[in-house]
Amino acid sequence: MQSPAALPDDIGKRGTLRVGIAPDFAPAEFYKPGTKEIVGYDPDLITAIAGALGLRTEFVPVGYDGLIPGLQADRFDVVMSGLTDTAERQKVVSFVDYMKHYQVFVVLADNKAGVSGDMLTVCGKRLATENGSTTVDYAKTVADKCRAAGRAEPVVTTFADQTASTLALRSDRVDVAFRSPLAVPELQKATDNAFRTFKVDGIPTVLLGIATIKDDTVLLDALLAGLKSIQADGKYHRIMSGWGVSDVEFDKPGINLATTDPSAVPA
Repeated sequence: MQSPAALPDDIGKRGTLRVGIAPDFAPAEFYKPGTKEIVGYDPDLITAIAGALGLRTEFVPVGYDGLIPGLQADRFDVVMSGLTDTAERQKVVSFVDYMKHYQVFVVLADNKAGVSGDMLTVCGKRLATENGSTTVDYAKTVADKCRAAGRAEPVVTTFADQTASTLALRSDRVDVAFRSPLAVPELQKATDNAFRTFKVDGIPTVLLGIATIKDDTVLLDALLAGLKSIQADGKYHRIMSGWGVSDVEFDKPGINLATTDPSAVPA
């Protein structure tokens, strides 16, 4: 297949796009049970984008907090693993934005802590975040709101990944955690509906992006062209709907939209 855009020389010669991914978050990216095969909508999307560019994909699994350092160390060419496009991250990487996202609070089903979507219900509670994720920043937002209301800040514990924070929640080491609503169906299925969730008031919808080394314009333009190609031919929608996440499709992809065109970010 002829590429819809020019490729960086090294990637074009190799014929393979090396993809950094943290496979612990179903249905985005996870190991197919009983195997070492990485599946999910992110692997499917980046494989389709690479195919549109005439490339194969090679997945390099790392911990979530190792994604950006691994990209900077040239362990892989791109990161496709649910990274939120933020101004802070744009200081070190660049993004091709491909889907929208928001956050929920997750608690045990009995909700003894009395949490709701109101951030103030988390004041003074034990709140879990994940290392290297935007939940660390969101916890600061909750703390600021609690402090402004004259209430105790949450006691924040940062875990290595969502698996660890979920275990902490189930074992009553924390009261509440942030979670993507995308992960909730699989989480409930795996735990026999052990949790309740609440959409967090005051945390905006954001965009998730495919990350590259900062300002790698050739690769960014190629990825954007590939993404637009699979949107135009329907592959993007088929992948997203096939994984049950069509409600977070984003039809106006672009580069670094969190800063270059904030109006493109859904309200």
